Amino acid sequence: MEAGAEELSIEELSDRVGVTPRNIRAYQTQGLLPLPERRGRTGVYGPDHVARLEMIRDMREQGIGLPAIERLTAWGEGMAPEELRAVAATLLQGLVEEEPRVFEQGDVYEVWGEDIDEETLERARRAGFFELREDGTVLVRSPTLRAHGMQLRAMGGTFEDAVGLTEVLREHLEAIATAFNELFVERITEQVLEESGPDPDGAEALKRVAQALELAKPMATSAVNAAFRIVLQDRIERTIEAGFAEQVEALGNPSDE
Repeated sequence: MEAGAEELSIEELSDRVGVTPRNIRAYQTQGLLPLPERRGRTGVYGPDHVARLEMIRDMREQGIGLPAIERLTAWGEGMAPEELRAVAATLLQGLVEEEPRVFEQGDVYEVWGEDIDEETLERARRAGFFELREDGTVLVRSPTLRAHGMQLRAMGGTFEDAVGLTEVLREHLEAIATAFNELFVERITEQVLEESGPDPDGAEALKRVAQALELAKPMATSAVNAAFRIVLQDRIERTIEAGFAEQVEALGNPSDE
């Protein structure tokens, strides 16, 4: 820690960044956060700890898992925390154009009422669009999806309906994401590492990969959006055609009185 730098206790670090002391210690155990310097029997934290912990907090609030964060911090060893935070944002964020929101569990139950049971709630959690936090609150990764769920409820839909739809979305979007990942992410990463030489510096290679993927990600989301609009339109048209055909047939063959 540089001379003259601000020194914080774990409680002060917790208040500064908004991460519980328990989680701070857990991140240290996992190697995500450097251990504090010792002042006698007291551990003290400095600006680098603040920056690194802010990065971890921001990535967790985006729903990014600890294994991915751990790999990034290991690959970016030697980077300044602010720089690693920017690279991580390029790699793992930027696709979702909205900020996650935190709600009390009561807000969730208020929308769906008795439709919620523990089994269906667990299915919803596994779909990955929200996360139950340690303090009992719910992190909603897409407020837009939540708003659509509330609209579904107003139209007479149930929590089971909403969860079933998110499960279908997850299944098929996972397949699409896998295809894009294989085509772009793995190929781009492989090419960047080849261009970096036989023994590339991890931090430099990480920055190059992030720069390359920054160009590919918007194309992926745009392609999915454009293709889904076409497929949805075709499906609606076929439904309308089938419905009209049944109605015309019924009109042409009235039932005997």
